[in-house]
Amino acid sequence: GLKPYFHGSPSDFEPDRIEFELAQCRKIGFAVDLGEMQVGVHAVAAPVFGLGGKLVGSLAVVGTFPKEFAEKYGRDVAKAAGGFSRSIGGA
Repeated sequence: GLKPYFHGSPSDFEPDRIEFELAQCRKIGFAVDLGEMQVGVHAVAAPVFGLGGKLVGSLAVVGTFPKEFAEKYGRDVAKAAGGFSRSIGGA
């Protein structure tokens, strides 16, 4: 199976947190990073699926937008990723 990419020190890796964040992404349709990778830089991303429902990538918005915009941007990115997935034959 796929192994998640982890940025940072391996000693900081928290498997339970990764599982929680993946479950949250499945539930709401997008993932959020509010300055954890880079202070002041926020990101929202949603999965892109190809044929057979296979994960082929993600669609993301990364920038200095206010934290308060993350939920709206996340929903918009998830909607766009869904449309893109359908356009390439995914679900």
